[in-house]
Amino acid sequence: MISYVLFYALRSFLWREILKTKGHSIPLKTSTFMWAYAEIKRFVPGVIWSVLGRTMLFSKEKIKPSTVLSGMTLEIQTVILSTMFLSFLSVPFVLTNFSPVSYYANLSIGLLLGFIAFSYAYFFHSKLTEKIHRPKNSKRAQKIWEIHDALFSSISLKIKVRLFLIGIITFSFFGLGTYLVVAASVALNPYDIVSTIGFFILSYFIGYVSIIVPLGLGVREGAIILGLSSTMPVATAAFVAISARVIFVIAELFFLLFAYLWKNAKGKWYVKLETFLKKNKPLIVTILLILMYVSYFTPVSFLRYDNFYTGRFDLGNMDQTVWNTYRGRIFQLTDPDGTQIMSRLGFHADFILILLSPFYHIWADPRMLLIIQTVTLACGGLFVFLIAKNVLKKPSFALIFAFAYLLSPSVQHTNMYDFHAVTLATTFLLGAYYFLSKHKYYLFSLFLILAGLCKEQIWVIAALFGLYIAFHHEIKINNIRRKLIGIGLFILGIGIFYLLIAQVIPAFRGSNHFALSYYSDFGDSPLSIAKNMILSPGKTFSYITQDGRAFYLLQLSLPLGFLMLAAPEFLLFAVPDLAINLLSNNRQLHQIYFQYTATITPFLFIAAIYGARRIEKRIPRLTPYLGWYLLITTIIGAYLYGPLPPAQYANIDMMHKPLAYKEEINSFISQIKKKYSIAATNNIGSHLSRRQRIYTIPVGVNTSDVVIFLLNDPYAQPSREAQIKMAESLRQDPRYVVAFEKEEFIAFRKKDISF
Repeated sequence: MISYVLFYALRSFLWREILKTKGHSIPLKTSTFMWAYAEIKRFVPGVIWSVLGRTMLFSKEKIKPSTVLSGMTLEIQTVILSTMFLSFLSVPFVLTNFSPVSYYANLSIGLLLGFIAFSYAYFFHSKLTEKIHRPKNSKRAQKIWEIHDALFSSISLKIKVRLFLIGIITFSFFGLGTYLVVAASVALNPYDIVSTIGFFILSYFIGYVSIIVPLGLGVREGAIILGLSSTMPVATAAFVAISARVIFVIAELFFLLFAYLWKNAKGKWYVKLETFLKKNKPLIVTILLILMYVSYFTPVSFLRYDNFYTGRFDLGNMDQTVWNTYRGRIFQLTDPDGTQIMSRLGFHADFILILLSPFYHIWADPRMLLIIQTVTLACGGLFVFLIAKNVLKKPSFALIFAFAYLLSPSVQHTNMYDFHAVTLATTFLLGAYYFLSKHKYYLFSLFLILAGLCKEQIWVIAALFGLYIAFHHEIKINNIRRKLIGIGLFILGIGIFYLLIAQVIPAFRGSNHFALSYYSDFGDSPLSIAKNMILSPGKTFSYITQDGRAFYLLQLSLPLGFLMLAAPEFLLFAVPDLAINLLSNNRQLHQIYFQYTATITPFLFIAAIYGARRIEKRIPRLTPYLGWYLLITTIIGAYLYGPLPPAQYANIDMMHKPLAYKEEINSFISQIKKKYSIAATNNIGSHLSRRQRIYTIPVGVNTSDVVIFLLNDPYAQPSREAQIKMAESLRQDPRYVVAFEKEEFIAFRKKDISF
């Protein structure tokens, strides 16, 4: 419904843009209502009434019928060209689901040739007509040319490209809406989402150019039925095709109602709201993009949880810590590597988890953390927009940066990989920098503290903010006071970091910070590691250039078009975590698929924003193209490295390969009392973490009250085969009985307990 309503909104916007090319700039709400009201008339009895209705309605705005007809001609051309262009996405779908292949291959070639000819005529029509000889002696010919000139008025190539791009966006929403309607009723392969959407747009194109009225009613549905009938029964294909038409019409009625209410809205509050919306269009679009981001990643992260793609590491650990805090056991969890209850400080100083515990009064469930993570991370797009707007003074360019953030592979992968407190720091650090640049120092302090509470090493970044304040003259504080505050923040940040790494965490853990083992080649203590890294530059550099680390840097940089390299000074904020990742012997740390880029991402975007400004100043002739360049590299990066369905390596197994018996598993584990200790495989640990004692197999296999295996994890520890042997061994153990078994899920309980 939302996709279809957006389709109609963009169609009405396209019409208004066409009128502007004719010299008529009428209010958007007026144009939207009249377009929607005229369009609805095409159903009774056909398209001709839509034409007459639009002509009559817009004549009230002193627009000549000839101008309306000329505009509609341009609209028809734009619709045909944009749907024809998007129809090429359907080629894989058509070649897979139709036969003979050769016939449809020829059809595709014909479509391509038709598109080339039509697009040339669309974009260069005026140049074509200039070359054609116009007879001066024939009154009939002159009359024909007068009609031609009235219908095909000349407009610039730049405007036609703009209309074409609006058309592409418009019909993409139609294809997406139809896909979602069909997917609501039957299973569609999400790996084929792009080609399937392309096929639905092709069906629209076929219906639009057909001579059957109104608007190809029946033709579009017939095309959909024909296309889907190879993968499902004809009756089912007919049902979903008709359902799509019905919902499409309902969405149009909703849009007409909205347009009517908008046109007749009055009052001071409305005038203020409308004025705000007019002045802040890029901001509104940014907010809409954020809502779209949340609307995708929230259910997707839920699907990962529901289908057991999350684990004890790390969603279960975080959930248990928050749940224990919510129950009064502040910052406690079961040792992930053992069986003792201990403080979370034995692993990380992510105190932000304590601040999240009140949310469990609303919903004490791991999915609450997933919601918080998605919403918080999405709001980083707003800060990126505000920083870019403040630096570049171009809201439209700022919008592109916000879009790049929300489409960033590192942001999206971090969002999808369970829950981590450090992920929230992405937005907090962006917020801290924005408020510092706006000289709002209390808010800067608040966001920097929130970021520091997400993980211990972020205090090093806080220290670098201190240096930035001390030596950056744009900070509006008395010079001496500014330096004192900056140096004080630097000393405080370094001091907190050292205290946490070298004293507090080892004290609670009983040994050094576990992550120090990742840097064993450089030493065995924080000071020795730092010292050897600095004093052995050759060895340090050799680490950075080996084992796929260069590719990791490419994945971080390409989606932003390497713009950050034009302002490398802002990358200094990212150096601590880049060093932690690049110099680690743990491969996960130099990949974008986990949480380890969370504190790097903010400064990549800040550096890219300032890099764009520097390029504009030094090479002004590139200014008109920078936005397009960033948009293109963002899309390329999202395709090559991102997790979304159209991407090359999309992360959509949770949609495509759901666990068939998940409800039976959930029903069983809901019966296990909180007082019992459980040893479970990692992939089911996040479903069992709201208890005081939860162990990860092989820990606790022979001592726990309940032992649970889900033997479908290819990354199982120590291995899937070893876990299968453990399960078989427990079958022979006289202390345990099988409590529940379903395919690859098997649960044991001690004989002397009951559920």
